[in-house]
Formats: sequence, structure tokens, C-alpha cells
Amino acid sequence: MNETIRDVLKRRVRWCVAVAAAGLIVFIAVPMTALGQHGQPNAVLVMLGWGLFAAALVSLQWFAAKCPKCSQRMGQEIAMRVALAIRRKPPNYCPYCGVSFDDPLPNTKGAVEAHNPLNPIK
Repeated sequence: MNETIRDVLKRRVRWCVAVAAAGLIVFIAVPMTALGQHGQPNAVLVMLGWGLFAAALVSLQWFAAKCPKCSQRMGQEIAMRVALAIRRKPPNYCPYCGVSFDDPLPNTKGAVEAHNPLNPIK
């Protein structure tokens, strides 16, 4: 499977955006549906929606927007532009290590073993 770095970033960011959108919908929809009734909105569902939204944003910032080669956090600006192709032309390389996003996904396990094939600790 010839997956590129761009494909990995797109998949990670789109999952985070989908979870954030679902959390935001739950956070907004639960209180709105309870307004027409004589009861209070379910606080557990409201907090669940808020938690999903917050977890997706934190996940996007700390985990999803990392370069697969150098593991540096590229931030939301670069990752969102790569994944969603919004506003300007999306970047074509990592600002930290310079790898092209169209290169195949690096095999980090094989690279470590190639440097020291006789390592007795595995």
C-alpha cells in the first residue's frame, strides 16, 4: 500500500473534524430540543457533547497534526490546509524536516532496525 504523508494527514484531520462536529451538534441540539418540553436539558448529554468537541480539538493539536517523519507538531494552520484544501494553496512540505507531503509514508520501524541490525534488545 503506497500511502503518502498527505493521505495520513488528511485522514487524521478529517477524523478529528468529524468528531468535533458531532460533539458540537450534540452540545447545541440537546438544550434546543429540551426548550419545547417542560423539563431541563440532559446535563450528561450536554457535557458529553462538550467533551467530544474539546477532545477532538486537543487531539487535533497534539496528535493528528504531527509530521509522520519528524513527529513535530505542524499546528492546525498547516494540517487543516492540507486536509481540507481551504483558502490558499495547501503546503507541499513539512516546515520542520522539509519532507514532501507527496512522498510515501516512511517506515520508521524498518529505519531503526536498519541502523543497528544486531541490537540484542528488541
